[in-house]
Amino acid sequence: MKFMFPSIVAVPIAFFANYGLASDEALYGAEAPQDAVLVRFLGTPSEGGNNVYGWNFETEEADPSYSVISAALLSNTPETTFTTVFVDEQGREVVFHEPDRTSSSKVHLLLMNATNESVSLVANDGALEVIGDTEFAKVGMRAVNPISVELSVVRGPDLEVVASFDVSLRRGEDISFVVTDDSVEMVPTSYGAVITD
Repeated sequence: MKFMFPSIVAVPIAFFANYGLASDEALYGAEAPQDAVLVRFLGTPSEGGNNVYGWNFETEEADPSYSVISAALLSNTPETTFTTVFVDEQGREVVFHEPDRTSSSKVHLLLMNATNESVSLVANDGALEVIGDTEFAKVGMRAVNPISVELSVVRGPDLEVVASFDVSLRRGEDISFVVTDDSVEMVPTSYGAVITD
């Protein structure tokens, strides 16, 4: 299956200056806290919200943005700054603790696996491995230079192509490939409102 994406424009990771936080109230409604944690929900979030780190996040299925919240408001301290929670149709959650982004001048590609089979991200019809074997509930990441390329998610020892994407990547973008039993979704990074209470 091949999906065409001529150009993807995401909020740049310059949201962090050396991963210090910006404070544009016109965009975020409130200043982002210095100890910010970013959490987003993909898949089928619960209508009443989803509880992660001791906080009930109000979630909408159509909104893949990261919510921004102070770690001081959470009863459980996250392992990483960025967290993605995939919720399947039965309400089961897979929590992805994402690696820290490394450079605002690079494109960050993330591969998140919500299946029981190992998956990889490749280019050039499999000739180039972009992100190696990624197991269930794990995140693979690679920072690359801006480029236009076809990327494919493959699985298993035979490197079966699950999905391919034509992408044109711009400096400072984060792009996530979320692999589920039914599909592969490509999700550009975007940021939602700052949660204050």
